[in-house]
Formats: sequence, C-alpha cells, structure tokens
Amino acid sequence: MTGTNTASLEKMKTAIENTLLSLQSWLDEACNAEMKTMVNHHFGWDQGNQGASGKRVRPLLTLLCCQAAGGRWEDALPAAAAVETIHNFSLVHDDIQDQSDTRRGRPTLWAVWGTAQSINTGDSLFVLAHMFLDRMQKEYSSPETILTALQILNNASLELTIGQHLDLTFETRSGVNIDEYYRMIQGKTASLLAASCQIGAVLAGVNENQSLFYQKFGFHLGMAFQLLDDILGIWGDSGETGKPTGADILSRKKTLPVLLGLRDSVDFAAAWSKPSFSQTDMDTMLQLLNNAGVRETTLEEAHRHTNLALESLTCSGASKECKIILSDLAERLLNRQY
Repeated sequence: MTGTNTASLEKMKTAIENTLLSLQSWLDEACNAEMKTMVNHHFGWDQGNQGASGKRVRPLLTLLCCQAAGGRWEDALPAAAAVETIHNFSLVHDDIQDQSDTRRGRPTLWAVWGTAQSINTGDSLFVLAHMFLDRMQKEYSSPETILTALQILNNASLELTIGQHLDLTFETRSGVNIDEYYRMIQGKTASLLAASCQIGAVLAGVNENQSLFYQKFGFHLGMAFQLLDDILGIWGDSGETGKPTGADILSRKKTLPVLLGLRDSVDFAAAWSKPSFSQTDMDTMLQLLNNAGVRETTLEEAHRHTNLALESLTCSGASKECKIILSDLAERLLNRQY
C-alpha cells in the first residue's frame, strides 16, 4: 500500500474513532458513569489501554465503499460508527455466551462487571448504533436513503444472531454438516461485512443493483476471512495467534477443516470421538487432517471466495483509485496484516 493510501486510511480511522467517541457524550447525558466506564473498557478507550480498540475494518469498508461509489466518505461516518457499534454489541454478548475471559489480551466485560450488567451494556450498544443512524437525518435530505441503510443494518443484525444461534447449537450436536456450517459463518462473519460495504454504497446514491455488487464484495470477503481463520485455528503459529497449534481441535470447535476431516477420514472421526485428547492424540489428528488434504481444500475454498469478492468489486464500477485501496485492504485483512 502506498504512503498516500496508508495516510488516507489513517485519516479515516481517526475520524471513525472521533465519531465513536460520541458514545461517551450520550452516556454522559444519560448520567450513567458506570456504563460509560464499561463502554470505554470494551472499546479500549480507558487509560492505559491504547491499542486495544480493534482494527475498525467494518467502518473502514463503509467509508471506502461510499467513496468508491462516488460519495464523500465523511458523509458516511455516522453509518460507519453504527456498523462498528453493532459489531461490538455482538462481541459483548458473544463473550458472555462463550464464557471468554479475555478479548484482545484484556478482561472481557462480563469477567469484570458480571453477566447481567454486561448483557445490559451490550443491549445499550445496539440502541446507540441506531442513534448514529438517527443523526444522519440532519445530514441527508433523503429519508429513503436512511431507511434503506437501516434495513440493511437490521437484516445484518438478525443474521448475526442467527449465526450465533447456530454456532451455539453446534457445541452440543454430534452431527453438523458442511452446509449448516456455511450457513452459520454467513450469519456470524459475512453478514456484517457485507452490510458494511453495501451501506457505504447506498449512502453514495447508487441504485440497488449496483449496491449489491458491493454487498457481494463484503460477503465473499467475510467468507474468505472466516475460512482462513479456520486454518489458523488448527495450523496457526502459536507465536502469532497466541493459541497452541490445534487449538480448535482441543476446544472441539466444528470448523470447516474438522467437518471435512470427519467426512473424509474414518480414523480422524474415531479419534475425535474420544472423550478427551492427549498430546499424542492431537499430533495424530493433525497428521490425519494433513493426510486427507483438508488444509488444502479449505484454502482452495478461501481463495474461491477471495476471487469472487474481487470480481464483485470489479463489477461494482468502483473508481480505480478506490478499487486499489479496497483490494489492498482486503488482502491485508486476509493476511491478518491490518
């Protein structure tokens, strides 16, 4: 990425952060200091937690797609903040449901403030996301545009909950097929990335057909991201991921590589059925997955979705400069470099 493009992204990230900080003033007006403290902690804004705020990929995609479709990215800032706030609403609830003690190396909300108050704060983030869209009424003359953006965001929010529902049911089900898994990651990972891109294009004033190319770009990008994450969950370098090699096997996560292994390797299925895994079992299972070509199959599927994302971007009619930036951001996201 050129220095100019990097500077543009950093300018956008700063603007996104400044817009998100409106959450603090809204909570100040509501006179709720503790909830503000919880929101600041989760977003990484509290003192001594610089760098814990996340990559802001989804709002960046909203701004970039707005610009790529011919709009002013500054006009899309409230919508970008809404997308990021919905994402964080889902993270707060996911951490509770998954009983995750840490996120980005720091204690999660429920681990500090308890389940009940964390659920409540997550709910508040859902409402605050919609308040960002309400703000757009002062900046857009078209109520139809705002309503369309709201419908896209609400549909994505429902998809998020459906994806999480399926993911939770998979934990207790012995039989999960690959089609069900794809449906789960479509909701849990791809839906909000798709909405982020489509909302940006809609705010630029494109027609519905053209906005769908941006939607497809984000959707396939999200699918590729999750599939590559599945690979890292089993074969990732522990020094880079912070998790041991084979972590998803150890936690019995039914990711695509695991489901392919269960389908294609009788020996892997037999090993998976054991009530617990020793290190020898882990080593054997990894070798069985390698023998079955599962990593290569998953990687091929990730590459297929990457190519579909880039094809959709080409069909979107995005400006050449923005297409380059979006393609580069997508590549860095898929390589975990941004």
